[in-house]
Order: sequence, then structure tokens, then C-alpha cells
Amino acid sequence: MGSPIWLKLAGVSLALVFTACLSRTVAEAVTPRAGPPVRTVALEFSLRGRYNVPEEERPALLTSIAAALSRRGITVVPDGGGAPLLSAAVEEYLPGVDHHREDFFELGIFQATWRLTDASGASLGEYRAGGTTSVVMGREWGDVIQQVGESLADFLLAGPIADDD
Repeated sequence: MGSPIWLKLAGVSLALVFTACLSRTVAEAVTPRAGPPVRTVALEFSLRGRYNVPEEERPALLTSIAAALSRRGITVVPDGGGAPLLSAAVEEYLPGVDHHREDFFELGIFQATWRLTDASGASLGEYRAGGTTSVVMGREWGDVIQQVGESLADFLLAGPIADDD
């Protein structure tokens, strides 16, 4: 005879809770952004992170992030034009899926610390953004990358943070 139905339901519930715990979003200022809102920016992946995004995958990631920034009114330009540079030091990178597969627990991870510098190379702030996919919870790879772009837009467009003195 098979397992009681309550035992099967408990197992499924535990699996859903476990997967929900794996599905996360990170968005936090490491150092506050200085100066007025940034409406034009260049993007790049730095080689200073723990993980390097493969060269062939960088254009698609940058295009997705640039599209999210553009929807918020931020213009993305090629580097070298004098615009502030937003450079990602990738801390975790494991591409996920953009479709549902038989692998119920397919997981993707992207997390980076983005350093914003002006044309002279002076730091204007740092921001950590990333997240994980979870097919079970309905978060796909494209959703995570879009959310990274949206949180970066929040960082770029926020007014300067005043010190509480």
C-alpha cells in the first residue's frame, strides 16, 4: 500500500517552502549614490567580480538591463562618451531558464555589485542587485534580470541621501 495522502501533501508543502526560500531578490545600496539623479549611463561587466559572465552572454544581459533602465527614462550609451559608468562585479552567476521544464526545481542565480563612477573614475556609489529564479514560484530568468534593471533604475534616479546630523 502507498503512503497516506497527508504524507504526500506534507512532502509537496515542504518542497514548496524550500523552493520559496531559494527564490530571493537582493537590492541594496552598498554606498549611497552621490549627486543628482543619473539619467544617462554606460554599462559594463567588470573583471573584478568572483564570477565572469561568459563573453557570449554579456550582450543579452546588458541589453535586458538597458531595456529596463530605458523604460524608466534612463538612456544607456556606449562607454567612453563621458557619461557615468555603471560597472558590475558579478558575485554569483548561474543562468536560469525562461520556460517551464520537467526539472521542477530549476534554479538560476544572478547577483552583482554595481559601481557607479563619473567620467574621471571617481566613485558615485555602489549598489548590490540580484535574485534567483524559481520555476515553482513562477520567477523566470528574464524576470530576475528585468528586476535587476528596475532596481538599478531606482538607485540611479533617487535623489541624494542626506546625512542625519
